[in-house]
Amino acid sequence: WIGSERDSEWRDNSRVLVYDEYEGEYQDSIQELEHIKTHKESRDVYSRDRQKAVMRLELANYQCENDCRRDLFVSRSTQKPYLEAHHLIPMAVQSGTKVQLDTINNIFCLCPHCHREIHYGEAESVRRTIDNLVDARSEVLSILNNKIDDIYSCYAVEDIN
Repeated sequence: WIGSERDSEWRDNSRVLVYDEYEGEYQDSIQELEHIKTHKESRDVYSRDRQKAVMRLELANYQCENDCRRDLFVSRSTQKPYLEAHHLIPMAVQSGTKVQLDTINNIFCLCPHCHREIHYGEAESVRRTIDNLVDARSEVLSILNNKIDDIYSCYAVEDIN
């Protein structure tokens, strides 16, 4: 089985592992100041503490933490620049670690463009974004063995030689 798919096919299929279909509800709850809804399905879904995300937005001074220079629009519900909270180490890997992933240090504020880029961009741009975020807050590495390659693998953008 290993090696049965071309590298590009394997990477595309691996992205499914970190896709979180409830991400939209989480982002909406931050903007609308509601509680997060949790769902129980055939797989584990880990709830997130919206207060941690709101605190991170405040700590980031409502600026994209990817050193993004894009103009942000103002959210009609919060009257603040619209940003999205992103768990650098995805909540989808929570079952594989004993360390809590829904923490202030693992949450980053990203503009919508940067948030989509880290999930759907080409490998080089995703690695560059991860590098920027880790450079800004290196303590996030301590969550997963202090290796940036472990974070790259969460996004299927690690170098495979």
